[in-house]
Amino acid sequence: MKLKKRAAKILKILIISIISLIIITCFYMLIVFFEFVQNIDSIYNKLNLFSYALNSNDETDIILQDELKKDDDRQSSFFYDRFGKIIAKYSPEKHMLIPLRRIPFFVSRGFIIVEDNHFFNHHGINYVRTGIAVIKNIITFGRAPGGSTITQQLAKILFTKQKRNIKRKIYELYCAIGIENKFNKNEILQIYLNSIYLGHGIYGIANASQFYFGKDASELTVSEAALLIGMNRAPEIYSPIKNRDHAMNIQKVVLNQFVKEGFLSKDESELEFNRFWKRFDSKGAVGNQSFWKTQINRSGYVTEYIRQTLEKELPFDKITQGGLIVETTIDIERQLLAEKIVRNYIKDVEEKIKKINDGLKNKVLTDEEIYDLESSFASIDYRTGEVLVLLGGSQYSFANQFNRAINAFRPIGSSVKPFIYAMGFNEGKIGDNDFHPFSKFKDEIKTYIVNNKKYEPKNYDINHKYGNIVTIYDAVKTSLNTVSVSVFNEMNDEQKDKVVDFIQKAAFLYSEKDKKRVPKVLSLALGTCELSTLELAAAYSVFCRGGKSLYPIIIKKIYDKKGNVYYDYTRDNNPNFNNLYPKEYRESLQLIRPEAAYEMAQVLRGTFEDGGTGWWASYVTGFNALGYGKSGTSQDFKDAWFAGFTDREVSASWVGLDNNKSMLMPGSSSAALIWCDYNSKIATNISDPIPKPDNMKLVTICRSTGLQAVKGCPEKIDFYFWNDGPLPEKCYIHSDFNF
Repeated sequence: MKLKKRAAKILKILIISIISLIIITCFYMLIVFFEFVQNIDSIYNKLNLFSYALNSNDETDIILQDELKKDDDRQSSFFYDRFGKIIAKYSPEKHMLIPLRRIPFFVSRGFIIVEDNHFFNHHGINYVRTGIAVIKNIITFGRAPGGSTITQQLAKILFTKQKRNIKRKIYELYCAIGIENKFNKNEILQIYLNSIYLGHGIYGIANASQFYFGKDASELTVSEAALLIGMNRAPEIYSPIKNRDHAMNIQKVVLNQFVKEGFLSKDESELEFNRFWKRFDSKGAVGNQSFWKTQINRSGYVTEYIRQTLEKELPFDKITQGGLIVETTIDIERQLLAEKIVRNYIKDVEEKIKKINDGLKNKVLTDEEIYDLESSFASIDYRTGEVLVLLGGSQYSFANQFNRAINAFRPIGSSVKPFIYAMGFNEGKIGDNDFHPFSKFKDEIKTYIVNNKKYEPKNYDINHKYGNIVTIYDAVKTSLNTVSVSVFNEMNDEQKDKVVDFIQKAAFLYSEKDKKRVPKVLSLALGTCELSTLELAAAYSVFCRGGKSLYPIIIKKIYDKKGNVYYDYTRDNNPNFNNLYPKEYRESLQLIRPEAAYEMAQVLRGTFEDGGTGWWASYVTGFNALGYGKSGTSQDFKDAWFAGFTDREVSASWVGLDNNKSMLMPGSSSAALIWCDYNSKIATNISDPIPKPDNMKLVTICRSTGLQAVKGCPEKIDFYFWNDGPLPEKCYIHSDFNF
């Protein structure tokens, strides 16, 4: 009896709860309905205007998304170079439109198959799917995925914010019913396809087709359509630019649906898929399009660097249509010059590598790997630290966005040698022996024991003849590995620590992770440390700045048209972006004595003399200004470098394969050609651009012996030595008298 009463009581409570829930739901739906009625005129007016634009124009400035700002609130954002020239422009430009009659059948039909297979059979609402979605949202407090039809999705796009909750689903129901009563199915589908969000600030398939594939939507292939259809579910997750693997997976899912619908066979599906990704990877985007759509973009790598920087602290709308102004240190004309030079030389190097590879009995590189050859270049005004050129690759595209000038850390090869020798000049000794630019070492193959293993470094020229006594000056000029290893080996532990510390501070490697890129090992003498192109350029500035470090600056000021200043590099503290020019790096550090830096600079000048590693490149390119530089080749010809400075710029170039395979040839000449060609067009013929420290002594050196010249020495050069440091003895080979 008691059980029956308890059951009856529970049943009564359950019935009352259900009735109460129904009443509350109806009351809530009535409130939402009144809100809908209040907005119905603006809803239909907006739809009518958009539909009219679709039937009469190929573009519109009508904004359909509630969360976007109104036209008069949106303003273009600009990135400027150092002279006020436009680098890039983000603009709230008009959206391209395409009528349904021009959209390929497999595109429109594909959206229906994936999003709403019963689109032509319902009146805006799929009651079964919607009911399930409502129940799931009640259970999960509005967090479950929806079961919206295309008409409901259009209602969500046009009139409601996209936060998932019960109110949104109810509002969509009313909106969907209203839309279905006002427009026919083709009109609804047409508006929907022209207003869906497809990632990177792109709305509608006409804009998406141009952005991702550089073509009109009427020209879309089956595989391109499959990707756009799949992206509609989650554009950022399935973006081929942002998440390649996810994009490939969703594209396959849609292509499989196409196979089931009979649009194409399974074999055709595989062929379309493979053809698409081969084309997309090789071409990427057409032109210099950025990660977000730009109206003007004169240099993709610079624009992307700025965009990525801004994105860390500012929202999408603010960056793209918030009237933002970014002033940079970049010289866009120099930037475009460097881009052109790199493109030209990379093509030539690719052909040389291919010729060598084809001549091998067993090829070690595929043609695809050869044509993936890349390059990066960076140039800095060493008087101010302002970056003039930042080139992250041979040609910017969606498939080639990686900025190697900043983010690729590669072994710098022989480019490390000036840091070792400069520290020796700074100390005036190597171990217990005096050390200066004309100290002599034997060019010979030595065996070193490292971790119980033999280590025998050799020079890169396989035909090189060993056994000569050479000066440091000539060892740098011809880039002798045997001498640099011998010098580093003779340094005591304290001096080796100073070399490591010198490189780390010159390149601003202060985190524990970054410091590990400069290991204290014997092979450091051959450049096993890893730097980016910009880091190497900054590090080389020490030699032309009297031994002082230089932190590179790219962005000078960020503000908007309303006068809000977000960042100004001249201020110690900013509301945002203080990491761009950290306070602790604003004061230059004296890393080596000014005299040692000047001695090293003079040695680097020898690279461009006859027989030096930079002579041929300077001759071919017509570079005849006063230059200071050093080539670099890493182990197995995997990386080619050239770094140096002229009258006002310090710059570095890199050439190599992204997969870290050998280029099969010493590519340092390629890096030198890029460096020399660029500097031949921007450097001036100033006789002595590097300030000479006061505490220096001019000494005439016998060129053939490296000793202080006497009257009988046949060839002489003038060289400034540290006044308080060691000097070569007088030449005893040639007579002190003229006959």
